[in-house]
Amino acid sequence: MPRIVILGAGFGGLFAAKRLAGVAADVTVVDRHNYHLFQPLLYQVATAGLPPSDIAWPIRSILSRQKNTSVLLAEVIGIDVARHEVILKSEAVAFDYLIVATGSTHSYFGHEDWETTRGLGTPVTHCDGEGVTIGGDRIAAATIIWAAGVAASPAGRWLDRNPTRSAG
Repeated sequence: MPRIVILGAGFGGLFAAKRLAGVAADVTVVDRHNYHLFQPLLYQVATAGLPPSDIAWPIRSILSRQKNTSVLLAEVIGIDVARHEVILKSEAVAFDYLIVATGSTHSYFGHEDWETTRGLGTPVTHCDGEGVTIGGDRIAAATIIWAAGVAASPAGRWLDRNPTRSAG
């Protein structure tokens, strides 16, 4: 029976896994989290509009009716294309077919100086008409612009490919 490994349990990974329900294959979904997070509503949780349980669901529960699918909680550290193996921190998983659906991450489009020393993930503790407080540091500003960019996931590097394209 063919072995299909899906890396990532976001929208792409779960869609692929659901489409493979009932197919004569062993399907393995690998994700570093045990839950699927519906990120478009994350701001609702941050502002106490929704409880976290409304936007995060256990991956095993989502795929529980699929008899041909198993879920591994693990972090991928590489892909050995020649050996048809996904390298995890604790083991290697063999595959006949591989679906890479690892999502995206932030990007400064070649301008790493745009990231402040505060870095991503530092909580904003106060914001008013005079500025913003981030991680205990006060930044005086009349205008605050929230922005983010995205870049391809680390999967490009695992496959020895350049995951980014210059905008010009």
